[in-house]
Amino acid sequence: MESPVPEKIIQKPVQEKVLFSWKAHIRHFEKKSKEFYINALAIFSVIALIIFIAEGWVPVILLISLGFLYFVMHSVEPEIVDYQITNLGIRIKDKLIDWGQITNFWITEKEGSAKLNLGITTIPGKIEIVIEPKDKEKIKNTLQEYLPEVEIPPSSLDKLANWFSAKIEK
Repeated sequence: MESPVPEKIIQKPVQEKVLFSWKAHIRHFEKKSKEFYINALAIFSVIALIIFIAEGWVPVILLISLGFLYFVMHSVEPEIVDYQITNLGIRIKDKLIDWGQITNFWITEKEGSAKLNLGITTIPGKIEIVIEPKDKEKIKNTLQEYLPEVEIPPSSLDKLANWFSAKIEK
């Protein structure tokens, strides 16, 4: 007697469906005044002089490159990209981060701007996405269907970076 051959189950690919979308800058951007740059240059020059006297040219060159990076990040406006929450994950521009890579989410607000924070399983462990404060509730309600809302406390490195950032911004 012949045994029946099991039929292969063919799964249809799931169609991606956009649940919510928005456009925002790729990173937080705040235009600085001319006075800010003059004060920063004065402080930078004093620190560079002290480091030059103590150590020589190599650390000063590093300091100059970091100062240039800081200037560029605060004077060049970042591009505006499309963000989408879909049934398959979160799409940033053309890259899809599927739900299996995202562990949790939370929303933070600082100085009139809001950020969607996503805990992820890969390095660096967290993604920050700029959102409009008016979209906060809609994004939160959409994500709660797929992810738990759990805020991860900042690491020691995050605390150090925030402290340093606050000192520079003043």
